[in-house]
Amino acid sequence: MTGDRPTNGLYVVILAAGAAQRFGSPKPLAESGGQSLLAHAVSKAQQLVEERTLVVIGAHRNAIAPPAIALQTGIAVNTQWREGSGSSIAAGVAGLPDSCAAALILHADLLHVTVEQLGQLTACWSLHTDSIVASRYADTVGVPVIFPARCFDALRHLTGDRGARAVLHRDADVLTIPLAAAARDIDTPADLDR
Repeated sequence: MTGDRPTNGLYVVILAAGAAQRFGSPKPLAESGGQSLLAHAVSKAQQLVEERTLVVIGAHRNAIAPPAIALQTGIAVNTQWREGSGSSIAAGVAGLPDSCAAALILHADLLHVTVEQLGQLTACWSLHTDSIVASRYADTVGVPVIFPARCFDALRHLTGDRGARAVLHRDADVLTIPLAAAARDIDTPADLDR
C-alpha cells in the first residue's frame, strides 16, 4: 500500500510495557519462528503504516528499547507501568505527534493476529475516520482497536488495568470487526510453544 493510501495519518501504538510475571521473562523478546514477538508486531504495523509505529516500554525498558529502536520504531516510556495497560495506552497516545489522525492500539503478544486482519480494521476506519473501530471476539470488544484523534484526550487520562474499556463503552460511535484471533494472546511459555 503506497501513495494516497487509507492509512495516512494513522499510527500504530504497540503495548510492550508490562512485567509479564506469568511469562517469567520479558515477553516481547520471546521468539517464535526465529523472531521476537515484538518484531512480529512491529513488522505487521510497519506493513500498514511504515515508520508511524510507536512502542510503549516500561517494566523491561532497558532490555526492550534497543531492539525496538533497531526495528526503527518510536519509543514511549510508561513510568507508571505497574498501574496496568491503561497507563500504557495513556503514555503511547501522549507520545503521538499532533498530526496523528488516529491510533491503532496493539498488544505485542497478539502473535495470531495477521496483518490482513489488522488491514480489515484500517480499511473500516478509512471509511469512518471519526469512529472507533474495535475487534470483536469471545463476547468482548477490544484490542486491536483504532481510536480517532477525538478520543486522545480521554485516552491520555487512562489509569489502571482496564485498558481503554471506559472510553469504548461510553462512546456512541463504535464499529466492530469480528477478529477471533485477538482472543489468543501469549501469557505463558506454554502458550508460545502451542
